[in-house]
Amino acid sequence: MVLSNSKYPDVLSLSWKVNYNSENKTLVIDYELPASVELPLIDSYKFVRAKNKIEIKPLPTKQAKELYDSILFQICIRTIHEIFEADLSNNILSIAFNGSVTTLNEASGNEETKVIMSILTSKEIFNKINLSLVNPEKTFQHLNGISGKSLYDFTAVTPVLAISKIKKSS
Repeated sequence: MVLSNSKYPDVLSLSWKVNYNSENKTLVIDYELPASVELPLIDSYKFVRAKNKIEIKPLPTKQAKELYDSILFQICIRTIHEIFEADLSNNILSIAFNGSVTTLNEASGNEETKVIMSILTSKEIFNKINLSLVNPEKTFQHLNGISGKSLYDFTAVTPVLAISKIKKSS
């Protein structure tokens, strides 16, 4: 319910699966994040009167990568925050967040889904963070999250805790 009520811009199509283990009070979230091609990584729009059309100038690659990475790190940290904040009964002691992206593999011509970021953190540690003053990427690193050097490059990582690896709670 918390994830469904989390409001994001319409351009972000987000979906997720969750599993809760009542024995160790761990919530695992497998979160499908947007691929970079789904986001409007635009520098500017310019109306060209002679052609009667709008020309789009994309962000330079370096800036596009930085913006894309920033968006995904923000989604991750925000998701963890919202879940912990909503858990007033302390039923969740830790959260594993696995962010995956489905994108075209240009070598094979097929779509692939890869986990590109993964983190496991406890409520106790996470709640010590002053979120109003953080850089989400540095927070992710501080909490020992794993990812490639750039999320934009879609480097696969092994999830710290996968839904398929945890015992289903009753």
